[in-house]
Amino acid sequence: MRSNTNAKPPVIPAPKLKPVSPSTARVVTLRDNPFDYIVDTPATALPVRYRQHEVPALAACRACGTAAPVVIELSADLARQADNNTLVFLDTLSRFLHTAFEKTIRDQGAPQSPELTLAQRRGACRDLTLLFIALCRKQGIAARFVSGYQARSETRGKRRFLHAWPEVYLPGGGWRGYDPGHGAAVADAHVALAAACSPAWTLPIEGSCYGAVENSEMHFDLSIRTDS
Repeated sequence: MRSNTNAKPPVIPAPKLKPVSPSTARVVTLRDNPFDYIVDTPATALPVRYRQHEVPALAACRACGTAAPVVIELSADLARQADNNTLVFLDTLSRFLHTAFEKTIRDQGAPQSPELTLAQRRGACRDLTLLFIALCRKQGIAARFVSGYQARSETRGKRRFLHAWPEVYLPGGGWRGYDPGHGAAVADAHVALAAACSPAWTLPIEGSCYGAVENSEMHFDLSIRTDS
């Protein structure tokens, strides 16, 4: 009996992997007062002007791009309401987005444009964050996108999701967060995981696939416990 040297070996399909990666982290937050600073004089009035040595490092977080007229007009109107006071403007802006916009949950997809959020008067936390950033940058304020977790962010179904909020750079105070979803400055209830001038640079997962493409999904279960 002769063996068939041309015979192909049987193809055994690769098993479908379901990797599980449980992890636990304990984070201590210390900032109970979000206003524990004094803004340097050049930045107390709008439009904000930074010192010469700060300008290059903040350039990407001040870039406005092509802002829609409605964004420009709203930024100017809020500045007038605040009498061109930087801190009053930030507080007024945060409260405005909190009270005048419907908050939604959209667990997938990039943030929508600031003008779309304005037109619809509704959006997820990342949409409100991008609108906040656009309105700040029109007043010369350096602003960046932050992704992380917030202590009191459970939905009705008791699920947890990543949260987003903006940070602004204030000389004398450094990077300071505001949460338009709650209409307040950020203190010790937020834990930042990533911050960047663009939301695309804060994505939690990014990668490439080689070979035959299989459908893949990611499922997670997040639990947050706070100590009083």
